[in-house]
Amino acid sequence: MCPAGLAYAIPAGAEHVSPLVGCLASPAAAGVNGQRLVVHGGMVAVVERPRVSARFGAAKEAFTFAELDELLTPYYADRPPNETFAAAEVLGLKRR
Repeated sequence: MCPAGLAYAIPAGAEHVSPLVGCLASPAAAGVNGQRLVVHGGMVAVVERPRVSARFGAAKEAFTFAELDELLTPYYADRPPNETFAAAEVLGLKRR
């Protein structure tokens, strides 16, 4: 079972995201694959049907940090501000 998160001041801060990352890296998430999850405060939203807007391939078997930086930084720098945050509508959701 995934560890429970606590509510903190920064809705998308590391203290909210890291428990989800840990959970996804654990055996508890064996059935989770290809999902878009958005963390906002004490809430995680599962967003359906993502659309591919760009695709990048690693030069070798796995990406390096430098390679990802070289590919992703210009991609996001050239996008309009309203397109850089794909989960804007999720922010309006209320925690249950």
